[in-house]
Amino acid sequence: MRRWLILILALVLTLSVGCGQSSLRPRLADVAAEKPAYTPAQGESLLQSRADYEGFSMELFARIAAEGAQNPVISPASAYFALAMAANGAARETEAAFDSVLGLSTAKRNGICLALAQSLEQAKGGTELSLANSAWVNEGLTVQKPFLDTLESAYGADMFQAALTSEAAMRAMNHWVKEETKGMIHQLFAEPLEGDNLVMVLINALYLNAKWQYPLDVATSAGEFHLSATESVQADFMWGRAQELTYIEKEGAQGVVLPYDDGRLGFLALLPAEGESVRELAQGLRQTPLSAYLAAGEKESVFVILPKFSVEYGLKSFKDALSDMGLSVAFDAATAKFPAMVSDAAGPVYIGDVLQKVRLDVHELGTEAAAATAVIMDAGGAMAEVLSFDRPFLYAIVDLETGLPLFMGIMENPA
Repeated sequence: MRRWLILILALVLTLSVGCGQSSLRPRLADVAAEKPAYTPAQGESLLQSRADYEGFSMELFARIAAEGAQNPVISPASAYFALAMAANGAARETEAAFDSVLGLSTAKRNGICLALAQSLEQAKGGTELSLANSAWVNEGLTVQKPFLDTLESAYGADMFQAALTSEAAMRAMNHWVKEETKGMIHQLFAEPLEGDNLVMVLINALYLNAKWQYPLDVATSAGEFHLSATESVQADFMWGRAQELTYIEKEGAQGVVLPYDDGRLGFLALLPAEGESVRELAQGLRQTPLSAYLAAGEKESVFVILPKFSVEYGLKSFKDALSDMGLSVAFDAATAKFPAMVSDAAGPVYIGDVLQKVRLDVHELGTEAAAATAVIMDAGGAMAEVLSFDRPFLYAIVDLETGLPLFMGIMENPA
């Protein structure tokens, strides 16, 4: 069984893909038997990490939403774990910046990521959830052994080595992403990577396929989705019979949680208050995070009207958002310190970019979603409440046990 173990990124060092043979080298074999024995964080430690993860998620989503692109959707989980992997190579001010943006120390964060990954992958019912990691190291470079050991033991990462600017490497990475996302993301990179000083590409793939606990019915005809007070488009809507669902009213916003049949994950949809835009609601998550809305929910009989939609978002760069959040030191060759990654890079190692691609389908049977994140390292009771999501709304796929979001998005135009 493939080691999904944990999340995100991965070091790459070999692969051969279908139609064209890549020149990727065999997997590194000189890894010593004695490796750091990371154990999953338990109980109190895991609970303490929730605020850090949620704070990161709300801030990143608010910044991406503020950029104005239509129908934005991100996976804070994929981004968080990818960056957590990269943090293992950082030192001094760079490591401190990771600790500030992600929370906790590197060692504690490794245990938290291990615990969250193992917990999430124990999905029940009709839910399939997998997290896969791969790391691609440029040919001729030597990975620092402690860094290599940590990626394997704490994150279950596979290691490969290749000429990262070659078309063969691009095909291999795209093939890996396609396989790990069950074909939802066919291609992460449209062109071979550029740069004479590429060091490493850390890739995470997150895949989710979940069935509703209460399947929805598709309307026999399209309805109007109101883009604004004066403009609307036709959309296919799904109708949910009145059920005892978690209904939310908080700070003028209305929402509902549609549970998946695993008993743990749920689809949270939030309508902004009348007169407030969905973008303003997204910005307000900094002060009132998703967990606060979930905590305000009460069981009620709700009739839900939700549009069917499919959205693909990316390839999206998080470089500016993460820099503004406090990680700018890691993106600057003059200030970044990653001495624990590789020992023979041509110049100081730094993060060239953090890229993510997401696809999400919401339909009458449930939800299928996938995300791929790449960290590119360079050197140098009563009547049923009727809740119709027929205007722009915010949504998230959340772990109802911890309140942590796996995916977050805004639906502005389902057409």
